[in-house]
Amino acid sequence: MRRHHARPRQTLVDGAARPGQFAAALPPPARRPRRALLWGALVGLLLVAQSLLVALTLNYESSRAQDEADAMATGYMAADFCAIQPGQTVAVWGAGAVGLFAMKSAWVLGAGRVIAIDRVPHRLQAAREHANAETLNFDEVDVVEALKDATGGRGPDACIEAVGMEADQSGLEGAYDRVKATLKLETGRPYAVREAIRACRKGGIVSIVGVFGGMVDKFPLGIAMNKGLTFRMAQQHGQKYAPELLRLIQDGRMDGSFAATHHYPLDKARDAFEISRKREDGVIRVVFKHD
Repeated sequence: MRRHHARPRQTLVDGAARPGQFAAALPPPARRPRRALLWGALVGLLLVAQSLLVALTLNYESSRAQDEADAMATGYMAADFCAIQPGQTVAVWGAGAVGLFAMKSAWVLGAGRVIAIDRVPHRLQAAREHANAETLNFDEVDVVEALKDATGGRGPDACIEAVGMEADQSGLEGAYDRVKATLKLETGRPYAVREAIRACRKGGIVSIVGVFGGMVDKFPLGIAMNKGLTFRMAQQHGQKYAPELLRLIQDGRMDGSFAATHHYPLDKARDAFEISRKREDGVIRVVFKHD
């Protein structure tokens, strides 16, 4: 006769228990909409498991910790995925906060050249000023051809996609994906991924940190296979990268203060998201302040 052992009930704990014990067990959280579980929390206070926390030194500024906790860690992970060798060329699609930190991280990890691809003027300017990157406006040039011309016909050694499923594109390709997304036949517009695959050199690395939520169409798998590309992609590995980034910030090798261009109270969240969505007023990153 087989015995079925019930699994222990999972609860939230305050982290103070010894191994094998529960401490101050909290009741299960109320049922919440699925979107809240996927996209995080925009609240004044948040209950976090102690095992997920990273200790800061007493003289560490909280604003710098905000920089490190989100976009900087994602950008650094994107660059780390590229296994950058000294002097290599790295191309980054998307000059938002994550893309900008990916550019800065590429320099820290030994890149010899960094190229940013975007079309929003103030984001391209930020890439030049804060990440020391060359820039390409994808509305003005054929990005794949421009990258090949800039690298002697080879293409970048590594390509970072920091755009995600809501990428913009004009022309027939853009119209095709917009129609399919409207009809719910695909859930993302992977223009930047396609370009990265076509542009990357043979044997290169494509690092994807832009968020995708489901199925995409017209993925150039044959090109990727024939080039022998390596793909690395993930959500941010905060626990892995936080200690290293803290050291880099304290040593003065990384600084994210430039990215927090706008500050809003929580009750103005709608305005903040609208500005961010439309990429207006020179916005790079919105920071919410809770009083």
